[in-house]
Amino acid sequence: MDSKTKILIFTFSIGILSFLIANGTWAYVQDSVTSTGNKLSIGYVQLLIDGNPTNVKNFELTSLNSSGNYIAFDNITLQNNGTVNGKVFVQFISLDDNFTDANELNILIDNVLLFSNKINMASDPIYFGEIAPGSEITPNLVYIYNGNENNKTYKFYLSFSSKAVN
Repeated sequence: MDSKTKILIFTFSIGILSFLIANGTWAYVQDSVTSTGNKLSIGYVQLLIDGNPTNVKNFELTSLNSSGNYIAFDNITLQNNGTVNGKVFVQFISLDDNFTDANELNILIDNVLLFSNKINMASDPIYFGEIAPGSEITPNLVYIYNGNENNKTYKFYLSFSSKAVN
């Protein structure tokens, strides 16, 4: 065989080999699988606070007095208008500087401690609980004041968030 024929056969072989490799790679990338009997569903959580589609609720504690343990209650209604169970988180955010000296104040939602300056609370969201679709829960917001100042006022809000349960 002359050298021109050898080069032609070599070039042709490289071309076919390149074509097969490229075609195999393309087939691998374009591969698809058919699956029957599976169902894809989409759900959501829509959290309402006291019937409103807002995620915050403002509070103002006024006229706190020093006559022993001052305990007050507020109710909040949380409702899930979504289609799946949701995890509810709550975050305490102060609206004034009075909380820097609130050493005798504790704020709880049911049994979850939201604020206590005695233990230097972080402002990260706290897991509160789960709520089923179409249901509502009404936790108690509890204020306990053991301070020695009369007519103390505190302003804050609670920010609620939710996510679907996996």
